Amino acid sequence: MMYYLHRLSDQFGGFNVFFYVTFRAVAAAITAFVLSLLFGNYVIRILTALKLGQPIRAKEEVHRLADLHGGKQGTPTMGGVLIIGTVFIASFLWARPDNRFVWLVLFAMLYLGVSPTITSRLRRKNQTA
Repeated sequence: MMYYLHRLSDQFGGFNVFFYVTFRAVAAAITAFVLSLLFGNYVIRILTALKLGQPIRAKEEVHRLADLHGGKQGTPTMGGVLIIGTVFIASFLWARPDNRFVWLVLFAMLYLGVSPTITSRLRRKNQTA
């Protein structure tokens, strides 16, 4: 989307930087970082409220390991939602929309992000660690 701002370089001198892939890549990285800072706490609170936490095995099953990892009980396991979401939004804003490889990578990232989500839900449903 921001790529098309380079067309304004005829009227305004500084807009030609939107044509350069290096500028857009750095701007996309900064955008994803800022979005993760802005929405990180909100997403974590939602994931905690939805009880999307890591189940911990009972002490009888794993003995000493339960003592070491007991503090992880209830820790949200879906933090990748934040990362994938911010990268998708930043890429959508800053990449060239007519480049099919951008769309291929974005949808591959979404597909590979959904696969662990389904696995995590099945694991939580069966309560296996």
